[in-house]
Amino acid sequence: MLAINEVGECRTCRYAKLYFDLARSLAPYQDNWKKAILALKVRPGGELLGQMANMCRGFISTGRIPGAWQALVPVPARRTGTRHAAAQLAKKLAARLQLSYAPALRFDRRTRAQRGLNRHARLQNRSHTMTADFRVVSGRNLLVIDDVITTGATVNECARALKNAGAAQIGVLALAQGEDYFKFRR
Repeated sequence: MLAINEVGECRTCRYAKLYFDLARSLAPYQDNWKKAILALKVRPGGELLGQMANMCRGFISTGRIPGAWQALVPVPARRTGTRHAAAQLAKKLAARLQLSYAPALRFDRRTRAQRGLNRHARLQNRSHTMTADFRVVSGRNLLVIDDVITTGATVNECARALKNAGAAQIGVLALAQGEDYFKFRR
């Protein structure tokens, strides 16, 4: 399980400018869990979405991602009008937790797909690409929802935009952390 907090448990994160307060994932992005997440990305709905939302609800309700969260914010889709697994998961999870669903983030400029880029290129690709609606996030404790954290570039950019819009505390919950993350934890 990915566990990053204010102490910075992974070597890379100790030296990076992190805008989120803590991050957790349910499991590594491998084997059957990877297949399930890929299936969710292809068809972000149905029974699989409900099962994953229940797993996330259990994760939150048992205190494995501590905080007094007021709203769930999905990582936005790169292309407008695209159904994104994170948005569908955040919406379903918000309903089950009786929290606000706050799709407050948007990309301000086009970016390349992150797949195939190394850590440095991913960070550059996402740097200062998002803004958040301050009317929705100002003063609130927000939990950013994503499907997979690979290098953390996207969720960190989400958190940067949310902090700039006045968010109080930002946590990140992802279904999985990618294999690339393990390269930086040694």
